[in-house]
Amino acid sequence: MELAVFEPSLYRSTVKSFLQRHQIADVKADYKGLGAVLEAFKEIPYENVSKLLRQKNWTGGDELLLRLPDVLWNDFQENKLGGTCYSLTFFLEVILSNLGFECYPVSADMKWGRNVHCGLAVILEGVHWWCDPGYLLMTPMVLSGKFQQVYRTESSGIQLVFDGLKYRLGTFHGREIKWRYSFIDSKCKRSNFLHYWLASFEQRGMNGVCLTRQQKEGMIYIHNRFFKEVSRSAVRKSRLDSNWLKEIERLFGIPGILLEEAYSITKSRGKQCSR
Repeated sequence: MELAVFEPSLYRSTVKSFLQRHQIADVKADYKGLGAVLEAFKEIPYENVSKLLRQKNWTGGDELLLRLPDVLWNDFQENKLGGTCYSLTFFLEVILSNLGFECYPVSADMKWGRNVHCGLAVILEGVHWWCDPGYLLMTPMVLSGKFQQVYRTESSGIQLVFDGLKYRLGTFHGREIKWRYSFIDSKCKRSNFLHYWLASFEQRGMNGVCLTRQQKEGMIYIHNRFFKEVSRSAVRKSRLDSNWLKEIERLFGIPGILLEEAYSITKSRGKQCSR
């Protein structure tokens, strides 16, 4: 597969459109500028609806199966779609690279698999900062090599622990902490990033409709009918009623017809996996 699709300069017009939408076209490649870009990026949700539809309807080559920045940004503007960790991370990398930031993608492991998640390391004056649009962690976290660091976001606390080799990232409310993933601060080669991205189309998370988005006071997470709203003060869980796809349409703005098609795809995938 042709790796030329990963050249950030190919997407200058897309980046220009993103910056103009948020009126941040004049940001500088510094910490304040990074914060401005991440704040704007919060508008884009994590969702696998677009990925499910892309895989079902695509008949071309692998490189165009990927939802690259121009496709992702167009889908967001038209239908409020976003992406999963690989498409979101690469889009963020493209934006920052075109603004003059030094950054690179990093592969991460989760309990159920290796190289199944990713994020972006950004270097500012020699200091490495961790950004994770796939987990909607838009607070830059310094990769200092210190044993333990704690951060606060709109929805939860973040604990970043370094064991001498790897970083482990967990989220917590009160005393309960859930370890999400681990990673080594090392640039992921384009060929490997491509391989992991393509493999993600067959991950178990594609067997259900999954969406997450930031709100002013927290985050909402939906997996099929399961609903969770997380804020600093509380976690609220519930099961959506029979009109759950309509509720997702209301909360995310994604057209119901796309949600219905995506859910139909997951049911077919589930039947295949059970055989």
